[in-house]
Amino acid sequence: MPDWDRFTTGLHRVSDKCYAYMQPPGNWGLNNTAFLVSGGETLMMDTGCDIPLTDRMLAAMAQAEPAANQVANVVLTHWHVDHVHGINAPRLRASRIHASRICADWMANLPPKRWLEAIGSLEGDAKRQMDHLIGNKFDFAGLDYVPPTDIYENSTQFETGGCAVKVIEGKPCHTRSDSIVHIPTEGVVHSGDLISAGRHVGLQFPFMRNLLELVDLMLSWDAAVYIPGHGPLLDVKDLRDIKAYLQFMQEEARRRYDAGMAVEAATEDILRNLGPYKTLRGAENLFFTIQMLYCEFAGDTTDHVRRDYPGYLAKQWELRKSVPQKFPDLFTGNAGEPS
Repeated sequence: MPDWDRFTTGLHRVSDKCYAYMQPPGNWGLNNTAFLVSGGETLMMDTGCDIPLTDRMLAAMAQAEPAANQVANVVLTHWHVDHVHGINAPRLRASRIHASRICADWMANLPPKRWLEAIGSLEGDAKRQMDHLIGNKFDFAGLDYVPPTDIYENSTQFETGGCAVKVIEGKPCHTRSDSIVHIPTEGVVHSGDLISAGRHVGLQFPFMRNLLELVDLMLSWDAAVYIPGHGPLLDVKDLRDIKAYLQFMQEEARRRYDAGMAVEAATEDILRNLGPYKTLRGAENLFFTIQMLYCEFAGDTTDHVRRDYPGYLAKQWELRKSVPQKFPDLFTGNAGEPS
């Protein structure tokens, strides 16, 4: 089952050479990073949301392993700001930054200054949602655009201190490009935001079938530890459970789509019939996931939930209020507050 015991803030050793830095409760901006320390060199997988958080991770890693004072490589699994803005940290200035071509393009098109201007111009419910997400948890001072140095398409591999690192780029699902980092000799995988335990999936792009394909790939590696972008550490059984959940959502949405049910009505009907998944957090996220499944079934490969980002944020805010009111049984006990 998910390793909730080790889901505590700070550094956790997960193999002989690998570590995970965890940030519960794992909401927006509080992501997990990972480290490989081998042969006097260090690899960092994703960064923090800002410089102070990233500095804290790097300081903890350097205290555990002196070699981590210098980070040779950084892999960015996807472009979301809570995974990339930390490349501004001073300890990473000499690092090679690996990113997919699509991830690098998103970063170039939405550098920190432009992102800060965009969120600063938000109004109404969009502003309320962003204020809720950011709160007083982050410090966005000192952020500049840092272009990746090593850009790949589909896959790449390299060594850190003699240890082989394999990076596989997936097709659109969470974002247009999400990469998985596999360290075979350590039995460790960093999945980015593709999977997580204890919460509903928030599919932002078509397709679910692409996400299932990536889960099958990760299962084929039979790793000892899977480090998700948010939430507790996972194992193979957890991945099988996640696959069953994703297939459940896919099948339930398909039945309603084939019956001609409108997407919002279908989502509400699924929320009334979640079965074993009733206690998962973030039921409001299913409104986006089912929307993306409907796009997939219709053959619409271009739509995604962030096309209108202010509208997406405003919808998130509205759902945070309306879904718990309409489905209070999904927000009690283990389900807790909206994510």
